[in-house]
Amino acid sequence: MNQDSQSKLQFSVRVAEPEDAVAIGTIHTESWKTTYKGIVHQSFLDSIDLNKRILGATNRIKNPNTDCLVLAEVASKKVIGFADLGPCREKMSILMENFMQSTCFNSFKT
Repeated sequence: MNQDSQSKLQFSVRVAEPEDAVAIGTIHTESWKTTYKGIVHQSFLDSIDLNKRILGATNRIKNPNTDCLVLAEVASKKVIGFADLGPCREKMSILMENFMQSTCFNSFKT
C-alpha cells in the first residue's frame, strides 16, 4: 500500500454490537500476547484463552453499566481496535495489581 492510499483510509468509532465480540476477543488476546511478551511470564501469556476473551467481550457488550466502543475501518467495516468504558472498579484494580505483581511479571532487565 502506498502513502497515497494509506492517507485515504477512514475509520469510525461506534458502540460495539454483539457480532463484534469475536473481533474484540481476538484483538484482546493477540495484543496481550505480543505486547507483553518478555514482560510477563510466557506461561501466563500461553494460558490466555481466546474463547474466554470472546465471552468476556460478549458480557461487556451486554452490560448496561459498561460502554464498549470499537474502531472500525469504514470501507471494510473491519474492527481493528476497541475500548471499554465504565465506572471505576477500585477493588478490582487493587486485585489486578496484586495478581500482576505476584503472578505475571518477570524481573525487569536493566
